[in-house]
Amino acid sequence: MKVNWQSRLLQAYYIALELLEQDKVDNCSKCTYIHLDENHQFQFHQ
Repeated sequence: MKVNWQSRLLQAYYIALELLEQDKVDNCSKCTYIHLDENHQFQFHQ
């Protein structure tokens, strides 16, 4: 059974970004970040 580590890492990456957003760590308004909406779909913000 082969594990797709890239998929796991991406999932962890998006979760981390979501947690940062929830913590209101948005010191740089110019930064582009990604988060999951209520439907767990990727959304890009600038």
